[in-house]
Amino acid sequence: MARAKKMPIIHTRVLYNPPDFADGGVWIKKAPVLKSLVPGNKYAQFCKGVEPKKGELVTYLTNAINTRVDEAVTNGKLTKDQADKVKAETASRVAKLVDAVGGGKGPMGRPGGMRGRPGR
Repeated sequence: MARAKKMPIIHTRVLYNPPDFADGGVWIKKAPVLKSLVPGNKYAQFCKGVEPKKGELVTYLTNAINTRVDEAVTNGKLTKDQADKVKAETASRVAKLVDAVGGGKGPMGRPGGMRGRPGR
């Protein structure tokens, strides 16, 4: 239904890394069933019919950003050359963020940094 109405669909999948599941922190201790959310387990996959479509979110976000960039040109906040430079890099930068995998170090050196970037 959401796809038919051209609404953005954002999927999130949580996976933990055995054998120590350190990236699960206290949640693994509170809910040991989370240990089943590992790569390769069929219960950690998206259900048929609602799985992500390749490039769907990247396309949506790229178009939204490019629309805002065009508005900035119209409003005199960016030149056309500046806008062209931004738009040339938008899809690859969005794809890098969307396709990022966590599992890096978070604050204080603990596992689970945002998008796998240390300290973020």
